[in-house]
Order: sequence, then structure tokens, then C-alpha cells
Amino acid sequence: MKKQFFILISLLSTFFFTAAAQSLKLPGDFNVDEPKMIADAHNSLHQLLPEPKLTQLKSTADIETEQLAADLLDYARSFMGTRYRLGGKTPAAFDCSGFTGYVFRQFGYKLGASSRIQYTDGIAVDKDKVQAGDLIFFNGRARNGQVGHVGIAISADPETGVVTFIHASIRSGVRVDKTSSPYYAARFLGARRILPN
Repeated sequence: MKKQFFILISLLSTFFFTAAAQSLKLPGDFNVDEPKMIADAHNSLHQLLPEPKLTQLKSTADIETEQLAADLLDYARSFMGTRYRLGGKTPAAFDCSGFTGYVFRQFGYKLGASSRIQYTDGIAVDKDKVQAGDLIFFNGRARNGQVGHVGIAISADPETGVVTFIHASIRSGVRVDKTSSPYYAARFLGARRILPN
């Protein structure tokens, strides 16, 4: 870093000395090609100093949405192990849409009563754009192309596209699974964003 600083000072000194010499109109053969000198100084500095890294700053709204999603998921996790019951919409027992509807309602979002209706709530999201807090949907057991199950995305791996999600499953109640498991991989239908962008 000291070497870069010394070179920077040297280049700047040369630039200012040259500019001063030209403004004084010194006699003799002293001739400086000012545009070339400036270009050379710029190129030298460009080689010495690292390129600035551009990072995308998050807006306050993005930070608030991330925090909202984190709080929502913490709340959803508090029901881990809660038993499954068809039509269940309370902490005593949940079905899949009852679970997602109950969790989102605690944060001020009203979802449709069934997974099929919830598939029309919010906005559609591509699988590779899924974020924490998005709803993810699957075919039912029949794999007939109709929505039969819903969960809440916890995270998505941008490299593999695997989404980790929490849901109320028939066999185990509220639990966490991944879209890479054969059962869910074969049935994935899509995702919807409910929380603000």
C-alpha cells in the first residue's frame, strides 16, 4: 500500500509540475503532450489501484421484508411436531393450508382457505427466485396437475435450486422438508410471493 501511495504522489506531482510549467511558458524545448500525460497517469493509477467492487445495497424495504420473513418463519417453526388433521386451522392441529393460513394471519396476511385458492394469492415466483417466506405448491398424491399441498419456503439454494420448506404433512404433522426429496421433486408446481417485494 505504501508503494501505491508513493507512486500516486509521484504521478500527481508530475501532473501538477507539468501543468505549472506549461502555465509559466518556460523557454526552450520543454514540450509536454498534456492529453497523453493525463492518459498515462490514469492508466498507471488504474493498474495500481484495485477496481472498486460494486455491491447492491439493500433498501430499507428489503431489510424489513427479510426481517418479516425471518419472524414469520420463527413463528412457523414454533409449531414443529403439531399433528395433522384434515381441515385443521388452529394450533391444536393443522392441515397444510390451515397451517400456512394461520401463520400468515398472525402477521396480517389473509390467505385463501385451501391450497388451491392460496395458489392464486400473491404473485407468481420462478423456482430459482424463491425467497424465505414464499409459499410453495405441490400436486396432491394423485399427481394430476392440480394443487394439493402447500408449504412456506425457509431458504433456497441458488446453485442447486433446492428449496427447504416448512409444512403440515399428513404423516408427521408440521415438519421441514426439501424439494430435492423424490416425493416433492416429482410434485413441485410453483411458488407465490405474499410478503412485499
